[in-house]
Amino acid sequence: MKTKFLLFSLMLSLLSITNVWADDVTYTFTSKSWAATSGGVAANWTSGKDGDQLTSGRGIQITTGASGANATSPISFSNVSSVVVTYSTNASKGAGSISVKVGTNTAHSQNVTKTGGTTDRTLTYDINPAETGNITLTVTCTTNSIYVKSVAITYSSGGGSTPSLTLTPTSTSVEAANVANQSITLTTSNFSSSISSVTTGLYSDAECTSAITSGAWVKDITVNSGKTAVTFNVDDNDGAQRQCWLKITATAGSQNASAILPITQAKYSAPT
Repeated sequence: MKTKFLLFSLMLSLLSITNVWADDVTYTFTSKSWAATSGGVAANWTSGKDGDQLTSGRGIQITTGASGANATSPISFSNVSSVVVTYSTNASKGAGSISVKVGTNTAHSQNVTKTGGTTDRTLTYDINPAETGNITLTVTCTTNSIYVKSVAITYSSGGGSTPSLTLTPTSTSVEAANVANQSITLTTSNFSSSISSVTTGLYSDAECTSAITSGAWVKDITVNSGKTAVTFNVDDNDGAQRQCWLKITATAGSQNASAILPITQAKYSAPT
């Protein structure tokens, strides 16, 4: 039992770390139309003008024909103090400029020249005083090609801006038999956009595993279409009291928050 408690405590500690909306976020582009991921989660930018193509390992290629390609971040950022663009050029040529605009503020622009060719380089935009708003990236190509791989943003979310997920109830105890359609209400706060997905996973001291499997006694876990509730069923218990922990994670763009629901099922009592 002591080992089980330590493992669960460690799991909670790890979750509390991943639950924080960090003040640094990086978007890596995955298509010429400015689709992107952040932390392995889809966080697509809104394209104002597509690039020519996506080149593996290098990013979006913008040629003179696609000059002016631009896109806007999926969410607004508060107090942006720095933006770093990772880019490269054609092996023999490549010139132009890359500009960063925060909200309705004046754009910050830097020139691009062929120095290093296909090697990744960075442009750092130090923004002082800090600015707030969605970030628009624009690439002007005057010679050959410029490749844009990723954008890293440093900002200050401020007090009370950490996304959170609250479960109602915060824990649940069920009978040994005839348990069905248990419902948990999800309440999210401090997300900058609508919840795009809700994922679940099971952790236990016994039959459940770190992923939902046919052998888990908590089963049929379903998220409603509005992403505001999770329901599940529980197998009958023919032995001692048992416990599972259901981890629920809500995601919106590059933001996410998690919470854990302890599920306790009563021990089997033979009928008299």
